Amino acid sequence: MKILALESSAGPASVALTENGRLRAAQYQDVGATHSRTLLPLCESLLSCAGFALSAEDIIAVSAGPGSFTGVRIGVATAKGMAFGSGARCLAVSSLLGLAANCADLEGELICPCVDARCGRVYTALFRVEKGFPRRLAEDQILPLAGLGAFCGSAPLLCGDAAEAALPFTDGGRLAPCSLRCHNAIGIARAAAEFSADAQSGELLCPIYLQKSQAEQTRLEAEKNNKKEI
Repeated sequence: MKILALESSAGPASVALTENGRLRAAQYQDVGATHSRTLLPLCESLLSCAGFALSAEDIIAVSAGPGSFTGVRIGVATAKGMAFGSGARCLAVSSLLGLAANCADLEGELICPCVDARCGRVYTALFRVEKGFPRRLAEDQILPLAGLGAFCGSAPLLCGDAAEAALPFTDGGRLAPCSLRCHNAIGIARAAAEFSADAQSGELLCPIYLQKSQAEQTRLEAEKNNKKEI
């Protein structure tokens, strides 16, 4: 089984190609460019360099959030478009599970991914690595940084772009190694292999949102204020 994985839910953009659980190729870029400019060229370059055709992929997995609204939408749209052209099935993978899957070799560790949700909050979840894969202990959610200590318990291993900001709010928390801390399509591919039976048509692929975008919140607040004036 071949899996092409895409990750664009945070600052970095990355793609990875696995075959029967073996990593065959990967590309990663974190240079501040918008994902609309980087993600598809990364996919094309990876497939070309690895000598694989898009039509040969069984599953296209994508980090579907939570995370950057724009990044998530770009990743999902790219995956849907590639699936439409190739006939591959698609799989939406939680960005938090993807982060935890980066640490899947750290047997027994309590993994707490922390992704910036702005305004002193983080997207987070909780996993325990058992038999080579992070098993979910708590669902994806949004929490204030101050609530992390009660949420994740003692000595969690933190990963994600808000891991350093979250560290002081935990009880004995530790930062994951730098190479495992960042969003990376390799983790998405690893998670996708575990849940490959859930892959479906690209038409059914949807983002994972835990809150409304800032633009939506602003619009709703404006509508609420207008109603009060009336």
